[in-house]
Amino acid sequence: MIGKFPVISETFVINQIAALLEQGYDIDIYATCKGKLTVVQPEVEKYGLLNKTRFKPGVPNNHLIRFLKAFKLFLTNKPDLKTIKQTLSINRLGRQALNLTFFYESVPFWNSQSYDVIICHFGPNGNRALMMRDSGLIKGPILTIFHGFDITHYVKMFGIEIYRPLFEKGDLFLTISELWKKKLLKAGVSSKRILVHRVGVETHKFSYNPPGPLQGKPVISVLSVGRLVEKKGFEYGIRAINQLCQSGYPIVYHIFGDGPLREPLRNLIKQMDLDDNIMMHGECTHEVVNKHLKKADLVLVPSVTATDGDMEGIPVILMEAMASGVPVVASRHSGIPELITNGYNGFLAEERDVSDIANMIEQVINSDDNNEILGRQARLTIEKSFDVVKLNRRLESILTHIGENPIPEQKFKVSKSRKKALTAKV
Repeated sequence: MIGKFPVISETFVINQIAALLEQGYDIDIYATCKGKLTVVQPEVEKYGLLNKTRFKPGVPNNHLIRFLKAFKLFLTNKPDLKTIKQTLSINRLGRQALNLTFFYESVPFWNSQSYDVIICHFGPNGNRALMMRDSGLIKGPILTIFHGFDITHYVKMFGIEIYRPLFEKGDLFLTISELWKKKLLKAGVSSKRILVHRVGVETHKFSYNPPGPLQGKPVISVLSVGRLVEKKGFEYGIRAINQLCQSGYPIVYHIFGDGPLREPLRNLIKQMDLDDNIMMHGECTHEVVNKHLKKADLVLVPSVTATDGDMEGIPVILMEAMASGVPVVASRHSGIPELITNGYNGFLAEERDVSDIANMIEQVINSDDNNEILGRQARLTIEKSFDVVKLNRRLESILTHIGENPIPEQKFKVSKSRKKALTAKV
């Protein structure tokens, strides 16, 4: 179960679905709305994912039209009366029943089946799944994966109590970092129901090329990827590049992504007279970004904790760069230090510290001999702990053992035999 689908920046969701399909799982996808279809991952078409997806119908603002549309949905889909009664229970749902929001929320789940597991990406979707299960609309154990905003910004907005029913009734919780696991433990979730399960990359698809010398290069290519939002910290990346350009370094900074901060960032680039040094490419496919990654001399991820509390998980672009042998500089932010050990397989700078970011980039430029050692160690880090093939097999083992309490870690070893009949709802 997910929110908007597909989303170009949520490659990890698509990859997980594709892997489960390849392993023989039957999958239904439930989403709140359609994402932008102009730029999507090739797997969306390859596996016919849109045909496997049930979307929540739009809810009209006008109450009369909302009621009439609801009546039409009832006549068209012909759900049983027990289902309708559950969606209109004022005693249990209150306002959500009166304004028909839960009725509309429930439409994709009419005539749903029982599932071996219900996988929910992001905490709010775990809440949705629990409401549907409590209403008798779906059956199956609920596995909720916490990524970033759902345990930071969302909690700051609504308080941790928004998850209290899910924490009490949810069957299993996966976090992409130890940091998020600590937050769930602090919220009172039993350690027996929490596992750290990393996001990863298909390491075999990234050819490792040892970093070449950067001193004396006519152009040094720096790359960043992400939505143009505050937590990505692009403002500080731009300011650090400006500082380095002022010091005479021939840097061209490529930024891939789109978002609400596009114009403010463009204005900052113009203000600093960096039009020739900073290129904003907009939203691009994963394939386009990978082509530029192969040419990059350094990947920069200057993430910050946003003013609304939003934080990163562990950015996938860092893993892709490390798998490829491209040096990385990132902020000491969220779960990133669980991936990068400063001076061992990359470099870490303090959040929002422009001079520190610039110093770390300068260290990469002037450390030709050391970069090759760091590059090899970075690749080994990805192969050992962030390889998506290994992680997907581990996930399969987790799904097989869901319902056991606790699920012992030693059971998560890759097995030669695979359970093919399992159905998963994402």
